[in-house]
Amino acid sequence: MTGKNYYDLLPASFHKPMSIFHNNMLDTPCGAYVADVIGTTAGTRYIHHTLQLPAADEAGNICYLIAFGLARRPYGDQGIRTETSHQPSNIKELFYIDLGAGMPSAYIKDFEFHAPAKSRDKRKTSTSTQ
Repeated sequence: MTGKNYYDLLPASFHKPMSIFHNNMLDTPCGAYVADVIGTTAGTRYIHHTLQLPAADEAGNICYLIAFGLARRPYGDQGIRTETSHQPSNIKELFYIDLGAGMPSAYIKDFEFHAPAKSRDKRKTSTSTQ
């Protein structure tokens, strides 16, 4: 889906927690991994894995996000993703990956923003992962 805005693929309730997650990712910079369970209208369920990596513009500024997703949908499943599989409880893993510049000390768990006590950030997300 080259050229698509990642946030256009997410339900509105995911925008705030994912925006915080991505801002932390791009500010460090570091990578990220997300695994979520997808259910289809055909009644099958499978894991969708996403590797997300920061990318720089011509001036070297980190300002892009490259996302690569892979899922092994059961052969013959012609169903589409159900609305109920776009829930915070479907996110099974959501974490940062150190690419050499470190990782944010803040993290998202159960779709809630957590910051270490020494650099308390008052931001909270509105929903529920890792």
